[in-house]
Amino acid sequence: MEKEWQEHFPLWRKPIISSKTLRRAVHIILHGQAEEIVVNGETYDMPMPAQAHLDDQEVADVMNYILNSWGNDGGTMSAKKVKEIRNRP
Repeated sequence: MEKEWQEHFPLWRKPIISSKTLRRAVHIILHGQAEEIVVNGETYDMPMPAQAHLDDQEVADVMNYILNSWGNDGGTMSAKKVKEIRNRP
């Protein structure tokens, strides 16, 4: 089962979110991603659907889960920060 997760979900047990990639992660949650991505040298082509219907707090909740899972360094993101990112292209 773990192999299946690794093949489809690049975040599974891979610390890839850092302060440098927070903005990109929020944009992927909001707008989705259809193109291939490379994570730690591995290529993934499973699309992520857009979740623009989520409000700022819901996106912050998703980000906080990601920030504190899969070996990421931890941290928090506020709804205020999500709003800032959402409103700045």
